[in-house]
Amino acid sequence: YDSIEKVSKGWNSYYIVSRDNLYGVISGDLDVEVECRYHDIHYMGGYLIFSLNSLYGIMSPQGDILQKAVYSSIELLEEQYGPFEGVLKTCMDGRYGLYRYHGYICPQFDNIYITKAGVIVEDQGKKGLFNSDGTCVLNTEFDKIYDFSYWTRELIDEYLVKKDGKYGI
Repeated sequence: YDSIEKVSKGWNSYYIVSRDNLYGVISGDLDVEVECRYHDIHYMGGYLIFSLNSLYGIMSPQGDILQKAVYSSIELLEEQYGPFEGVLKTCMDGRYGLYRYHGYICPQFDNIYITKAGVIVEDQGKKGLFNSDGTCVLNTEFDKIYDFSYWTRELIDEYLVKKDGKYGI
């Protein structure tokens, strides 16, 4: 191999390796988990992010493809996002989604705003809300959604919404 980078997760160790500018993965026991065929592989929040033809995908350290290489970007949400720590924010064709543990929390939307208690999503100018488990709390039919937790240090699971010029909680 041209390069070897050790990546550990719990008791398991594995290595990202490269050969001829292509990347793969070997286990701590030196078994080949992923052949060197990707343009890049890097560790992100318990996942391996791989690139192929300038697009990104998600795989497990064992080489299981969790999401094909269809994303223009993948970003890891950090601890400041509370219940969304370790969640991946994906972008495909200018639309955003959130991915956690082998599945989507919320599907693709025009934009996503992470709050302390949930995810405000926007689609065609209308806003909706998902919780951290991926349950749709409010359909995308509101003009505005305000998170009360934004103004306090407490986690408040209530939102001020605006629809057709009227407000509600």
